Amino acid sequence: GLHQASFIVWIGAVGFHVLWHALRLPGALRSKIPVIALRLALVTGALLGGALLAVVTLPAADRLQDRATAHVGADER
Repeated sequence: GLHQASFIVWIGAVGFHVLWHALRLPGALRSKIPVIALRLALVTGALLGGALLAVVTLPAADRLQDRATAHVGADER
């Protein structure tokens, strides 16, 4: 019960935090237009880099998962 109650409090606080920043976003965007292009480029680069890293490391993660499930006998029938 305590865990569920703390989650509800946490989700409310996070929701309030996001809403507060979302309401301030239009004013921040108007005052910092030149910086937006740089931030957008950085975020896009980070997302593309993360996606590329995920795709490149997927075979290694698959092998790791196969070894882990074999170790605990999860694949046995």
